[in-house]
Amino acid sequence: MKIKKSIIIEHTTLTVYFIMILFGKIKFSLLPQVVDIMQSVTAGNRFDIILNLFTSLHPHAFRSLLMLPFYLLQDYLLFDINISFGIFVVVLMYYTYKYTIFISNINGKTRFLSFIFIFLLILAMNGRIAFAIYGNALLLKTLYQLYYLKNINHINFSIKILCGLLFTTVSTGAIFVGILSLVIFCFLILSNSFSKTSLKTLLSVFFVVFILIFYTQNVLEMYINKNLLYFDNSIINMLSHGVGKYLRIEMILFIPVLFIFVYLIKKKSQRNDLILLPLSMVTSASFIGLFGFSSLVSGLSGFILFIILYVQKNNTKQLYS
Repeated sequence: MKIKKSIIIEHTTLTVYFIMILFGKIKFSLLPQVVDIMQSVTAGNRFDIILNLFTSLHPHAFRSLLMLPFYLLQDYLLFDINISFGIFVVVLMYYTYKYTIFISNINGKTRFLSFIFIFLLILAMNGRIAFAIYGNALLLKTLYQLYYLKNINHINFSIKILCGLLFTTVSTGAIFVGILSLVIFCFLILSNSFSKTSLKTLLSVFFVVFILIFYTQNVLEMYINKNLLYFDNSIINMLSHGVGKYLRIEMILFIPVLFIFVYLIKKKSQRNDLILLPLSMVTSASFIGLFGFSSLVSGLSGFILFIILYVQKNNTKQLYS
């Protein structure tokens, strides 16, 4: 399928989705915790309530900040909040798709199938998870620009990484998927090829993660404590919220199997192999996904990229074997 034809199909699909949202055929629910906070606040006090949430270390402060633009559009432009939110959800998923094809450089049927898969998924998802999916996709794109393309400076890198992590705060698990994937990626590239580029990448990621943890340590601790409290301070109970509930006792075997999988992929990869990028996200989302389905789904871009690159790699080997 030619690129021009693919673009026409993509833009036509976007238009159809927007029209369906305008007429209420496709609906996404705003974050219920934010709705509870905002519904009792008058238009002129939106910023004050956000400030109060941050100063009091409220668990939904970042989520409320992300939802604030939709409330402002409703307050000052009388734009239906459900419509603006729905359109933005579709836009986020579209850019997740764009980042995926940007990194994998795919065209033809693979590009078309990736697009169809992501846009069919939109129909079955809640609006909140789109933010987390996009945030982690932005992390992958930014790491790709820094380590593989080397076309982004460290200031832009830091800003984009922090923006990506901000979007993941809609889900407690998703933000840890993002942070852990950054750490895993550094480990993979350093163990695969200790070079000046990998060392610079490590320092850049370390700087961002250090700043993040330094300024938001209390918030991250609060996220962990809030979830433990919700599940009666039991890690086992937390597993019932994610993929872990299907593994039961066998989940003990899942973690070493996951590490063996990562080791085998890394062993087959060559210097600066692109597959290490999505592998970091797949590993992080698979592990933290044990404790929450939304955490697993937040790594969607990593799973799609990994499948695409793995298939491409095997097809190339067969072609030249």
